[in-house]
Amino acid sequence: MNQFKIRLAELEGGEVAKFKTALAEKSAGPLPVDWILTAAALEIYHGNTAEAIRLIGEARAAQHPGLSADCVRDMFFQSAAKKQPQVAAAIRLQFDPNAPAFR
Repeated sequence: MNQFKIRLAELEGGEVAKFKTALAEKSAGPLPVDWILTAAALEIYHGNTAEAIRLIGEARAAQHPGLSADCVRDMFFQSAAKKQPQVAAAIRLQFDPNAPAFR
């Protein structure tokens, strides 16, 4: 979880190329939930809301819904939700805040 928050902070700091490279390397196999949501954040950053929402749904379908919920509570997603109603709906409707967290 901490690595996820660090990645989002770096993304907000403009290190976009770094994440494109890391995602390309990780994409050889199935992405873990935190990387799926990193990809969603990158799509939001680029204004691709529909793809971000698809990725949020993919993260929800993964085996660790608590981790997904923890990730979307990050300020990056919360800020995007304030600006984009579609993101807000995806986060609120697709994640159960009472789900047990994956640790």
